[in-house]
Order: sequence, then C-alpha cells, then structure tokens
Amino acid sequence: MEILPSLKPNRLDLRKKTLKQTRFQIDELGDFIKDLAAVSDATSELTDRTEPIFNAEALAERIRKVKQSALDLVAKQQQKQPPSGNG
Repeated sequence: MEILPSLKPNRLDLRKKTLKQTRFQIDELGDFIKDLAAVSDATSELTDRTEPIFNAEALAERIRKVKQSALDLVAKQQQKQPPSGNG
C-alpha cells in the first residue's frame, strides 16, 4: 500500500500501451500540476481577452450604432448635393 498519492490509468482501460504504463509518482504529479496550472492560466487570460468579442448584446448594439451613423452620414451628404438636372 502506498502512502503518497499516485496516478494510475483507469482499471477499465485495457489497451496494451495503458497496461504497460507505470503509475505517475508524486514528483511526476507535481510537474503535471505545474504544467496544468500554466495551461489554466493561459486559458483564463485568453478567455478574459476574448470575452468582450463574444458579448453578443454589446456587439449588436455597437453594430446598430455604426449602421445608424453611416445612414446619417449618407443622408447628410445627399442633402448637401444639388439635384442633378437633365439640361
């Protein structure tokens, strides 16, 4: 019986490569946890940076404002132009 934690494959995984594997020992688990923490931090940072892009409600409102600004600009330009006549 082992006192320190270890990680072993699931008992139902009967693949040859799995059966050949030994348990991960405490030092290997420590390395794995450090690597996993780095990946988790990077994922969290990416999520924080991309979250505003996927805020659909805010994005839709921004699109409406830009569209309205474009329509206002076109209308303003059309008012400034004299009507074209067929001489």
